[in-house]
Amino acid sequence: MKIAFVHIPKTAGGTVKDWFKMYCPDILIKAGHQPLELYNGYDYSFCIRRNTFKRLISLYVFSCNTFDIKIQKRISKGNIQQIPRLIESKEIAKKGLVPWLKWSKQNNERALWSLSKWTNGVDFVLEQENLNNDFKKIQELCSCNNPLPVMSPRAHISNYNYSDLCTNEYIDWIEKNYLHELEEYNYKPY
Repeated sequence: MKIAFVHIPKTAGGTVKDWFKMYCPDILIKAGHQPLELYNGYDYSFCIRRNTFKRLISLYVFSCNTFDIKIQKRISKGNIQQIPRLIESKEIAKKGLVPWLKWSKQNNERALWSLSKWTNGVDFVLEQENLNNDFKKIQELCSCNNPLPVMSPRAHISNYNYSDLCTNEYIDWIEKNYLHELEEYNYKPY
């Protein structure tokens, strides 16, 4: 059996990948942050969604903390064509969360795709806010009841105050750009 994991950015994907690596290494098909249509040869598929308000703040904080690392990685690998875009994104991020989101959405950054694009055709859509319980479906498929790691060694934990970033401007922007998923999943900012 093969399971495709559609990894929506900032939804505990590293923890899930670590679980498969530890307990079921031959089952998981992964293709990075890609929609299901780009996967082949799987029996089941799943993804994890997360409250839009929280996911995009987490994405911003993570991006701000990793720009320099990403730039250095590309330099060391000789992959310099993406560096100007990373530098531009870093400069826009210095202006704040909403300007960075606007720029990222305008540039069709995958991480800002709507949840419907990520979840389209996926067999099991799990909730990050209820992941330990929802993941039981995947554990059953894999015939493995080992729990998810408490914290993945690859987890990208950043200290930030969510309420400082969840401003009225941010809430308005999310409501304007993601209204359909907010209504569909009943996501609230707090």
